[in-house]
Amino acid sequence: MSYGCPVLSNDCPGGINEIIIPNFNGLIYSKNNFNEMLDLILKIDFDRNQISEDIIKRYDANLLLSKYDEIIDNDSNINFNHNK
Repeated sequence: MSYGCPVLSNDCPGGINEIIIPNFNGLIYSKNNFNEMLDLILKIDFDRNQISEDIIKRYDANLLLSKYDEIIDNDSNINFNHNK
């Protein structure tokens, strides 16, 4: 995805549905539905530029680094009071 390549996956168990947002950063087809897979391959070819631009924006290194900085800053502000 970070190279601007659209992702095509089946809806297998294991969390792919948490990573892939259909029609945003990739496409998901029903397991063992090869006709649906073929239709999506054709759709990727048609929508390739739009899908690639969305992926590049979403996984931009600077954006990801700023999100990690925000998480670290929020964690460092937590008050751990273990004395009761």
